[in-house]
Amino acid sequence: MAHKSSATSFGTPKAFMMVLCFLFFIILVFVYNTSNKLMYIASFYSIIRRSSLQHILMGIQSRNASYEMTFNGTLPLPTTAFITQNKANTIALNTIEMQRPDECQSCFAHKFEYIIDNHVVCKLYSDSQEIDLIILIFTTHQRQQERNSIRQTWLKFTNRNTANVRYSFLLGEIPDAQLRKLVEEENKIHNDIIKEDFVDTYQNLTYKTIMAFKYAITKCSYAKFVMKTDDDMWINIPGLLKVIEREKKTLQTAVIGACHPVAGPIRDTFSKWYASFQSYPHDSYPGFCSGTGYVTSINVARKVFDISKNVPFFHLEDVYVAICIRKLGYRLHPIAGFNIGRPPFDPCIYKGDNLITSHEVSSGMLISFWNTPCRR
Repeated sequence: MAHKSSATSFGTPKAFMMVLCFLFFIILVFVYNTSNKLMYIASFYSIIRRSSLQHILMGIQSRNASYEMTFNGTLPLPTTAFITQNKANTIALNTIEMQRPDECQSCFAHKFEYIIDNHVVCKLYSDSQEIDLIILIFTTHQRQQERNSIRQTWLKFTNRNTANVRYSFLLGEIPDAQLRKLVEEENKIHNDIIKEDFVDTYQNLTYKTIMAFKYAITKCSYAKFVMKTDDDMWINIPGLLKVIEREKKTLQTAVIGACHPVAGPIRDTFSKWYASFQSYPHDSYPGFCSGTGYVTSINVARKVFDISKNVPFFHLEDVYVAICIRKLGYRLHPIAGFNIGRPPFDPCIYKGDNLITSHEVSSGMLISFWNTPCRR
């Protein structure tokens, strides 16, 4: 009896604890499922506090433009308007309720408009002049110092966009009026900025890439080759032109650079390159050429732009280009000298024929590298 009485008296608190644990579990699930919404609300409220009504409406309009791409014509992809990069990883990619299809029919319409459009970038200064290469450099509004350092160093080979190599800095739109004004003033001096009205975030880099190809094939169509790169890069233009000359036939049906033939999606939600199963429901990518610097012909750029309207949006721009390349039946072609990292500095290597790109090069490093001669 004592044993039975003891068991009976213990049963009630045990059951009570099990109910408490169950309720705690339900609360955790609820918090997890609503945390993304709370982050979005907090982020948007922060923007509202800092922005005027005009800027908010501008962002909403641009955000709606980002909804142009739909799955099967019905389900819009989320955009990342007014969301910081880390929050966008969680918000934009985890709210897709069905898997991204492999193809679509006119679902990715790049209908953004130019805010800044420089026709002089590819102007010809004689009847016999040719443009061998246009370099399209991804940047953001606040990185004026980086742009100036590039203009003072490796972009010297463009002779302020009058030589056989041309360049432009590419931007999207932001709600910060002061930064927008600074960029407009910068452009009045240099006439080398191209800007469209999509929201400029890391998750929207694919829009910037399609903008780059659109600009190349419409405003610089007589350029022979196109390079996409970033504003933290060292580009060895003389070495690059030699590579292009050597690979000019290959480039008619390929992209060259630091290309990886095998790669898979990263499912870690904390990663900068996170891709949910819904946004990319396959175990492997069709490879990719690192967005730090890749080159192709104007012919391939035109074909990628044309086919992109039938290729559903994917937020990792270098992977998106690779998807388009595969659909075209073209290939990714790795070339030695395109570096996704920063090799130790040696002026004779950086200014020789074997190193083409170096990544994560600060403004100070650029100036130092440029001004240090090769002594041997």
